[in-house]
Amino acid sequence: MQQLKGHQKYINIILGILVFVFFLFTVGILLHFDFLYPGDQGIQTKLPNVYEGNIITADGVLLSTNNYGTADAQAQTGGPQRDSFFINIHKGTLTHPHLYSALLGYNSSFYGRSGLRKLYQAYLYDGKREKPGKTLELTINHRLQKLGYEILKQHDADGSAVVMNNHTGAIEALVSYKQAASYNANKIDKAYDTWNQISDFWYPEWRLPVCPGSTFKIVSGLGIIESGNSGFVYKDTSGAIKVNGQEIQNAGHKARGTLTLKEALRWSANVYFIKLYRDVVDPKYLSQQAEKFLLGSAIPTDFATLKSTWEVDANDAFHVAQTSFGQGNTQLTPVHSAMILASVVNGGDLLKPYVVASKTEKSNFFRTLLQKLFHRQDSKRTVLEHIGPDAAVAEMKEDLAFTASKYGFKQGHYAKTGTAQLPNKDIQIWMVAATDNYTAVLSLNKKGSGEQLWPDANSLLDLAEKLSKNRSANT
Repeated sequence: MQQLKGHQKYINIILGILVFVFFLFTVGILLHFDFLYPGDQGIQTKLPNVYEGNIITADGVLLSTNNYGTADAQAQTGGPQRDSFFINIHKGTLTHPHLYSALLGYNSSFYGRSGLRKLYQAYLYDGKREKPGKTLELTINHRLQKLGYEILKQHDADGSAVVMNNHTGAIEALVSYKQAASYNANKIDKAYDTWNQISDFWYPEWRLPVCPGSTFKIVSGLGIIESGNSGFVYKDTSGAIKVNGQEIQNAGHKARGTLTLKEALRWSANVYFIKLYRDVVDPKYLSQQAEKFLLGSAIPTDFATLKSTWEVDANDAFHVAQTSFGQGNTQLTPVHSAMILASVVNGGDLLKPYVVASKTEKSNFFRTLLQKLFHRQDSKRTVLEHIGPDAAVAEMKEDLAFTASKYGFKQGHYAKTGTAQLPNKDIQIWMVAATDNYTAVLSLNKKGSGEQLWPDANSLLDLAEKLSKNRSANT
């Protein structure tokens, strides 16, 4: 009994301490929120403020502003969000919401965050209290982004526009257009329920895997070259070919005459690719090329994880035939398509795409010292795979130059079109085109032919080259 009384004494002491701590905590909260002062003006006036950092393009255009230090900061941002019980969190306002909402995403006290504003939330709010967070600089060029949006708006179809630097992997335009509704992330709180009813609305078009159509012939064509059969001659007299009793046709059922790989790419002759992978080339070359280009693998980037599907049964001749010209079960994103063409043009390096140009990390003494000693600077250029052999890549590049000239591009361009039939019977048209420095991809869900997009792709590439020359002249 005496031992039990001793334990009770210690228990009473502990309870007393806990009550005292709770009392101090309560008093602190009341003081912090101004409840104990006469003339209380509300909680909001006493809470510390944090501000979302700015986001800017490579050419210095402000994309998201917190209006810190301006008289209209409250009006522009809609006042602070109380995401934390102790802090007023001020969100930024997008200055060009229709161009960038799909990439930057929304910032809402009700629905959270998305896009880059979610991925870099800690960075954008990494500032001292009562000061704005850090600034995020993108590789996007505003003029290219604007042109890409204008092109998609003119076509008025779900689609995307991508411009990628062939040497670094930097994305200089990344545009998504939805026909069903214009996405303005500044209006997220009012429009969320409406937008949430639209299929795939929250997935930018450049992130949605879709059937590549004949643009995939770049991949299957490399398999033909590597197998040593690019010079194989096939006479297409009917514009159709049978596989396992089922007829597959060229577009428009047009016969294309005497074909080697070069002419087959130019005329996008389905029958040539089917003939070779049915009777001449081992289907393993198709799978090997797909593996090199990371088809079927998730590719993490600094703006999204790119996904694709790859499935081919080497024992199913009809499935192999469909896959060889870009139908079948193959799906990839427009960004992935840009990576593929860029790797052919740059000599075989499949580069990881990125959109964040600079994100200043906290200083590290040893890291800085090593950089100074070895004169090394961090680079975002990342080679995911080397697509070889180099001779095969060079041959494909030459063939794509020939194809581009037939579309209307001038010398020094490389291109391939695609028209894909989707499972829901829709049509997806493609144009992938490049100069030695840049790759442009246009992918739209509309009837027609990818060849009709060549003037639009050409205007994107011309502007990209012009802006690059202007930057070089100013440095």
